[in-house]
Amino acid sequence: MAMRTFKGLTIRRKLVLGFAMLLIPLSVQALVCLGLMDEMRENAELMSAYSYEEARLSELQALLLEQIRLQKNYVLSADARYVEEGKQLRQEAEKLLIELTIEAQRLGQTDWLAEYEKGAAQVAEYDRTYAELVKLVERNEREAATQLSLHSVDHQAGVMLEELRTLVRLAHAAVQQESEHAMSAAAEARNAMLWTSLAAFALALVTAAILARQIARPLLYVVGVAERIAS
Repeated sequence: MAMRTFKGLTIRRKLVLGFAMLLIPLSVQALVCLGLMDEMRENAELMSAYSYEEARLSELQALLLEQIRLQKNYVLSADARYVEEGKQLRQEAEKLLIELTIEAQRLGQTDWLAEYEKGAAQVAEYDRTYAELVKLVERNEREAATQLSLHSVDHQAGVMLEELRTLVRLAHAAVQQESEHAMSAAAEARNAMLWTSLAAFALALVTAAILARQIARPLLYVVGVAERIAS
């Protein structure tokens, strides 16, 4: 039935139908590749966001190490300048921690949020202990201040540093995961283009054979009639 209908079409319509059939695999190829390109774009955006988070966490880690240095210098020298510098550092670190928490909420990283909440609690505890340390130094109780610095304050700083290392590892793992997703999407796009191109080529061959047969037969018939008339 379909073949008889095809035979009944004019040559122009046969050609149009043949080209339309070739557009089918090409359209599928375009749609699949567009979808995979969107996925790769999203993966690239997430990789960029996670890399930025990782860099900010490293910045926070550097601020904490600088705070520890200032704390030691203050205990040794009792110079109030170190207290003021430490206060500025803590304010900067708290601001950075808030920004990181907001970004983690935007990215939907619940495990990061849990770590940030623990980090905020540890920062508050560190501030309380550090305030006690400052009071001891101000009262010239150097021995007690030294013991507090070596035990409580250093321990709390170590806990915060370990927390930051955990967050850096999480961010690094997220970057790697999105990188793998992007590579997978790229491989899928390459395979989709390969198979749809092969399908288009095969369909082109079949369509060309059918069109050649359907178009050449009436032409050959007309030529044969003309030759018989001429002879």
